[in-house]
Amino acid sequence: MVFLDANGNAFTEEQRAGLERYINQGGGFVGLHAASTTNEEWEWYDQLVGRVFTGHPVIQTAVLQVLAAEFPAARHLPSTWVWTDEWYNFGEAKTEHLRTVLTVDESTYDPRAGYEGPIMGAPHPITWYQEFDGGRSFYHALGHKLDAYQDQRNLDLIYGGIYWAATGRGISTK
Repeated sequence: MVFLDANGNAFTEEQRAGLERYINQGGGFVGLHAASTTNEEWEWYDQLVGRVFTGHPVIQTAVLQVLAAEFPAARHLPSTWVWTDEWYNFGEAKTEHLRTVLTVDESTYDPRAGYEGPIMGAPHPITWYQEFDGGRSFYHALGHKLDAYQDQRNLDLIYGGIYWAATGRGISTK
C-alpha cells in the first residue's frame, strides 16, 4: 500500500482495522511526503509511519547524506547529494525499530526560514524503514515539488522502498 501525499483523517474505524490486519498479515506500507501528516490521533498509524510531522521551513536546497547504502532504495545513490524540497521536521521515533536511510544536513540550509516550530537537529532523518507489527514500513519525506517525481534518483529510491516493503527482500533487518 502506497500513500502518496495523503493527509487528513483518511480512514473510518472499519478501514483502520483493515489496514492493521493487512500489516499484521505481512503487508507492506510506503508513505511518501505528507503521509506523515495524516490520520492524526491514531497512534498505531504514527508507529507504522515511524515519526510524526511537526512542521517545515520554506523550500530550500540542502545536502542529503545516505546512511544505509545497503538498503535497496539507496544502493544507487552517492553518499551525499543536493536536493531542493520542504525539509520536514519530525517528533521522536515512535518505535525502536526505525532504520534511517537518508538524513538532511541542517547546516546546509536555514531551518528557521519561515518556520518557528521545533527543529530536529542532527541527525535529521528524512527517509527510513522498519519491520512493524508483522509487516514492513518505508517512509520517504521528499517530494513536495512535482519535479521530484521526474528525477530518476528519487524515483529509484521510491521504487526500492516499494520493493522492500512489498517483498521484504534486499536486506536483512535482524
